[in-house]
Amino acid sequence: MPHYEKDDDATSQGPGARTRTTTGAERLAYQSGLSPINTPITCEQCGSTFFYAVYAEQFAGGGYGPVEMSSLTANPIQVRICLCGNPIVPQPRTLGGSTALGNRQEFYLSAKKAKEHRSIVAAQLKKIEELEKEILDLKTTPEPKK
Repeated sequence: MPHYEKDDDATSQGPGARTRTTTGAERLAYQSGLSPINTPITCEQCGSTFFYAVYAEQFAGGGYGPVEMSSLTANPIQVRICLCGNPIVPQPRTLGGSTALGNRQEFYLSAKKAKEHRSIVAAQLKKIEELEKEILDLKTTPEPKK
């Protein structure tokens, strides 16, 4: 949330006008010709600035034929996925209507669980790679001669 402070010397808006305090990053973006709006988001995992958009929905199973799975979500939630597979989940916001808000809360909980799972799997894969390297080193190390 931006911080506002009272500026008694504001001439364009009159005395006592509220002006927004800028951050260092915003000043650097302005000096470089980029506004925060035009600055690309980056993936926290790989640093990429390219994403594709998908819509997340809840589905119910148990039907037959073409309605084998039916959507339970009135308003699907758009999610950005980095090219590396890391999801960029939109920030929670309040919407009118308890159903929409309930679906969003469930979505954010599901997204949090998915990110935690991805972190666990990434750590496990790293450990497997380390073990494979150790095994390979053992196989290629010549035994001492007796």
